[in-house]
Amino acid sequence: MASNRELAIRWFEEVWNRGRVDLIDEMVHADAICHDLEGPGVTTTNLASFREFHAQLRGAIPDLRIEILDTVAEGEKVVLRTHSYGTHTGGELGIPPTGNPIDFAAVVILAFREGRIQESWNFLDQLSFYQQLRLLNVR
Repeated sequence: MASNRELAIRWFEEVWNRGRVDLIDEMVHADAICHDLEGPGVTTTNLASFREFHAQLRGAIPDLRIEILDTVAEGEKVVLRTHSYGTHTGGELGIPPTGNPIDFAAVVILAFREGRIQESWNFLDQLSFYQQLRLLNVR
């Protein structure tokens, strides 16, 4: 059986980098809770909402690549520090494609139960993300 660290790495490589939506049901509990992925204070509590978010982000940035820089695993939790990048060429985020390169950092904590993701906490550099989409002009 794969370790939680191996499962976390597989999650990012397969589901995010390769776009394997068919693995979401295999890798995530149906009753999983996802904190702050869609924005600060937003909690996603069903797989349909997560699938929609995944489709929107990958549709807006089809060449999205998430590089894992560090992992720390203890018990049922894995903490990952990531670097994400790609090009905003799709309109799925509700704004016209900008063609801008996107480059942002994140820290994600995944909690596993029975070899599947049960809960996640997502700390994304959303300020940088929105600036790169030219949605904010803040320095």
